[in-house]
Amino acid sequence: MEQARERGVPAERKIAHLTEQRAEPPQMLLLDHVAPARQARERRPGNLPGAPSGPRGTGPPGAARCPIRARPPRALRSRGRSRRRTAEVDSTMNRGAISTWIWKRLPLWVRHMLLWTFNAHFIIGTVAMIDDGDGRILVARHTYRRRTPWALLGGWVRRGEDPADALVREIREETALEADVGAPLAIRMESPMHLTLVYHAKLRGGAFRPSAEVSEVRYIEPGIWPEGLRDDHRALIEAFARRPALRRA
Repeated sequence: MEQARERGVPAERKIAHLTEQRAEPPQMLLLDHVAPARQARERRPGNLPGAPSGPRGTGPPGAARCPIRARPPRALRSRGRSRRRTAEVDSTMNRGAISTWIWKRLPLWVRHMLLWTFNAHFIIGTVAMIDDGDGRILVARHTYRRRTPWALLGGWVRRGEDPADALVREIREETALEADVGAPLAIRMESPMHLTLVYHAKLRGGAFRPSAEVSEVRYIEPGIWPEGLRDDHRALIEAFARRPALRRA
């Protein structure tokens, strides 16, 4: 203080001058870091001169603020999806392994009961597509049908009976003819509870004899239909006629 008075400079001014010199560099350093961020905020669309500003100057009034979240890299996202799929597959395989383990330890009669209870039941019918080798198909006149008496030969399958054997039996019972049944041609769902198997067949012997179910049989050419032929059997004959390879088999 005394030295300051001796030089003619007031002590208060000298202290203030030193304080300003010490405070100036930190203030300039702070402004250097803040200015770029402030300029970036001012360049946003909501902060342009003349633009209406919303809360905190983030956009027009009423605009919802959408915080930007950094997304993980694509490799990490793919890895996460792969892990989830692997976990689902493992879970399915574990359930299948548990079901198989339980099924193997059930008595046979319990398995049959479960299969019978939880699976569909069908009435199975058979139809014979009998040709004479020249393209003609054998049809029969049934006594128990009035509007559509003409149809292909066939019948129902008994419990535990092979469908091909059932068809041979039905032809023998209805006409006294013997037939050789070949490969199945088609499977038809007549109704949710009725399944029909269509077989290719040929006569190998016997003489026709009328029965309580069939009064007449004849060979017909596709396109020359007897009156009263079933529409679905007509469609089967037409489909068979378009396949000469099967007709010659």
